[in-house]
Amino acid sequence: MSILRSPHALLAFGMTTCMIMGNNSIVPVVPLMRDIFGISPASASLAITAFTLPGIVFSPLSGLLADRYGRKPVALVSLALFCLGGVLCALAPNFPMLLACRFLQGVGGGALGVLNAMIIADSFPRSELSRMMGYNGTVLSLSTAMYPLIGGVLALIGWRATFALPLIALPVFFLALRTPLQGPGSSTGLGEYMRESWRISRSSRNVLLFTLTFLTFTMLYGPMVTSLPMMGRDVFSLNPAAIGSVTIASSLGAAIMASQLGRLSRRYSSVRLMAVAQFFYIAALIIFPFMPTAWMLALPALLFGCGQGLNISSIQALLMADTPAGQRGAIMAVNGMLLRLGQTTGPILFGAIIAAFGIGTSFHAGAILACIMLGLVVFRLNRITAPSGDGDTPPSRKED
Repeated sequence: MSILRSPHALLAFGMTTCMIMGNNSIVPVVPLMRDIFGISPASASLAITAFTLPGIVFSPLSGLLADRYGRKPVALVSLALFCLGGVLCALAPNFPMLLACRFLQGVGGGALGVLNAMIIADSFPRSELSRMMGYNGTVLSLSTAMYPLIGGVLALIGWRATFALPLIALPVFFLALRTPLQGPGSSTGLGEYMRESWRISRSSRNVLLFTLTFLTFTMLYGPMVTSLPMMGRDVFSLNPAAIGSVTIASSLGAAIMASQLGRLSRRYSSVRLMAVAQFFYIAALIIFPFMPTAWMLALPALLFGCGQGLNISSIQALLMADTPAGQRGAIMAVNGMLLRLGQTTGPILFGAIIAAFGIGTSFHAGAILACIMLGLVVFRLNRITAPSGDGDTPPSRKED
């Protein structure tokens, strides 16, 4: 109950659910875009890319601005743009206009995945970071489960209803307006701030964690977000609501694992948990093409979700654990940029693999990517990550 009474936790969780809503709610609708607008599958996937692309630039910018000018103004502007862009998408008269509105929505949405982790790290002691990141991962996973289903059901009413979902961001906007957040993190000059942020960002451990973030989201938005809906529609003739239902298994697996991250992190290192996550990924992606019925797709989806629940929250906890408050925005800015780059690369890369080699090959290409990630975790990250002690003192917070 203490977490539910914390406005900072609720705000971070609200930003997380909005971030996931931005793309996952429209995943079941993307195959319909081909028929509605008379476009190719590759063109339809641009509805996802248009949202993730601006985050490559605006995620790092939002993190830098949040460090220099405070979390609140960046949070309010980002939530407002996210909501406005979504409403305009629902009113778009044609596909090019829809893409333009998705881009605007992505400008706001790009900051949410940066700010949520920063607010958690600002508001809770280091000893609680793994637990809180795990709870945030649970919210992320439940949102991942919920929004494809909601989006698919709304698509049965009309595709415009699905794109109007970002109106849910309005309560989060008003919560941000009322919640005291950390102000400017440093009074140093911009040059000194940039030099210190660059020094922290280019440490061997952080570079590896950034790389793993990019590969994780390339894999997520490739086989899972691009290949799985196409398989559901083209191989098993599923409607959007049914496609959303299949993806629930992945999200439930992620929610279960993320909710236990605090407990698991007391027994096992974050690096070991990340290594286990890669085995979940590999197993899931290998067996996906061999499922004989649509509903058996839930089994590998569940395994993939278990990997997500361990992997993403562990990466964020490691990034935030030793980063000073005044540089958290810079670190999450770089991480957010690579996250968005992965989200943008995944649909393009795996869409091309599907076109050239077929859906089954795209899943196995994802398994190869997971093997590369396993090698990076075991043979590189494990060697350079020293165990960190937990501190009991909450980080100081200058409030607006």
